[in-house]
Amino acid sequence: MGDARTLWYPEVYQNYRSNVVDALDTDQELFLITSNGTTHHDEDLSSLTTPKSRYNEAISYLNFTAVIWMDEMKKVKLVDEQFCPQYNRWPLCVELVERREREISDGFQFTHILRSRPDLVMLKKLPPYDDLPDDEIGLPPYWECAGEVPVDRKDAGLRWQIQANCGGIHSAVSDLFAVIPRKYLRPYLEVNWEQNLPMVQSCGGQYVLCECRIKATLDKHNIP
Repeated sequence: MGDARTLWYPEVYQNYRSNVVDALDTDQELFLITSNGTTHHDEDLSSLTTPKSRYNEAISYLNFTAVIWMDEMKKVKLVDEQFCPQYNRWPLCVELVERREREISDGFQFTHILRSRPDLVMLKKLPPYDDLPDDEIGLPPYWECAGEVPVDRKDAGLRWQIQANCGGIHSAVSDLFAVIPRKYLRPYLEVNWEQNLPMVQSCGGQYVLCECRIKATLDKHNIP
C-alpha cells in the first residue's frame, strides 16, 4: 500500500516475493493499493508518473488478489486535510480484507495483515509465519533508529518493538512496514480517523510527525 514508484524493477518485486512472501512459508493473499505517481501533494507531478503498463509484470509475478489504482477512485475525505494525507488510503485495505474474508467463508478471518509500501527492498527475510507476533504490532524502526540489526530475529527486539525515542530523530515509529495481528487491524489502518489522540504524551516534542499519529493511536488503544 503506497505509491508504486520502483515496484516495476525486477530487483524490487523479486526481492519482495523471496524475502516476504516465500519467507513466511504459509498460505497468504496479496492486495495492492497504489498509484503510478505520487499522492503526497496536489500540484502537477505528471513528470513523475510511470505508465501503469510498466507494472504489469510485477503484478503478475506477485499474483495479487486485488489491485486498486488510487487515481481511478474518488478522493476520500480526511478528518484533517492538512494531516498525513498518505494515510488516507489505508482504510481501503480494511475493506479489501473484510470483503475477502466474507468471500472465503462466513466467520473466516486472516490471522495477520502485513502492511508494506510496494517499493521497499527487504534486506533480510521475514521470520516464518509461526514466529509472527500475536499480541503486538511489529513495527520496525527507521534504519537510522535500528542500531545493529540482530542476526537472529528471535532476539530482534529492535525489529519488533516500538521505539519511543530515537536520538531526537524520530520519537514515533516507521510507517513503511507493519506486521498486524488481525484484532488490531482497524486501529492501525484507520489512524486518520482517530480523535483525541495523546500526541504530545506519546511523542513529546516530535508530535508533529505523521508517524506520531500511529504511535498515539496504539497508545490510546493500549496496543503493544
